[in-house]
Amino acid sequence: MLEIPEDKDLERSFESFLKNAHTNYQLIGKENNISISQCAILEILKNNGSKKVTELAEKMDITPSAITSLTEKLINSGFIVRERSDDDRRIVRLVITKLGKDFSTKIVSQRNEMIQNLHSVLSVEEVDFLTKIYQKLALNRI
Repeated sequence: MLEIPEDKDLERSFESFLKNAHTNYQLIGKENNISISQCAILEILKNNGSKKVTELAEKMDITPSAITSLTEKLINSGFIVRERSDDDRRIVRLVITKLGKDFSTKIVSQRNEMIQNLHSVLSVEEVDFLTKIYQKLALNRI
């Protein structure tokens, strides 16, 4: 592993970027009265179909009770519904509704716009290079 000398500029710049990105992402949630975790649940259900609470919890690396708490508001807002299995009534799956899909699409669009705005100061070459850096960093889990 490459030893990188301590670089306060790199550290400050990275922290500033993360703070800016996080603040912008939280604004999307506040504007839509939904948390980042609830956005993630909608996106998972939209992209992967219905899930049991335990499956969602595993995918998001949080407890099933946390999923239950997060999904209550989504259910009350009509974004998802609980469906019992016809084969085994004990099995409950969370299913995204059309309203939830539309809402998730809106959130993803706002997030993509935010990402575009954050990177708008970069040239096309810089964005390509940064994309490669992000991909490389994504492989290096801490």
